[in-house]
Amino acid sequence: MRLASFTAGPTKPHPKSMTLGQLAGHVAEMLSRTEGMLGGDLDFAAMGSSYRPLVSAGKRELLETFDRGAARLRSALAGKDDAVLRETWTMRQGPKVLMSMPRHAAIRANALHHVIHHRGQLTVYLRLLGVPVPATYGPTADTPVS
Repeated sequence: MRLASFTAGPTKPHPKSMTLGQLAGHVAEMLSRTEGMLGGDLDFAAMGSSYRPLVSAGKRELLETFDRGAARLRSALAGKDDAVLRETWTMRQGPKVLMSMPRHAAIRANALHHVIHHRGQLTVYLRLLGVPVPATYGPTADTPVS
């Protein structure tokens, strides 16, 4: 089954939901965006409309994108001391502050909690599509216990 075929139709469990392809792309590129939290603050207004979400042709590209982002985040974190991680990082939309917290908390929220949240959504999408759900925290109904 190719993810490219999941961009429209019954791949959305609700009209307000992302498609499976959009959700998988979001998870795949999330860690590479988290790397930026070690630099300056993020202002969506200053970014303009240059960002384009990942539209993947398949599983290999998704996995490679995720792995590259994880490697880049690990590399960016290497050698950072606690003082850097305690500095305040802010996400804003022009003058409106959306989030402001220590870098370590922002990275944890985005690199871990956000990925975990969307990984849970992905497993629900797979279940609804009849695709076997992989083990995440242990066996699923689709992975036999040996």
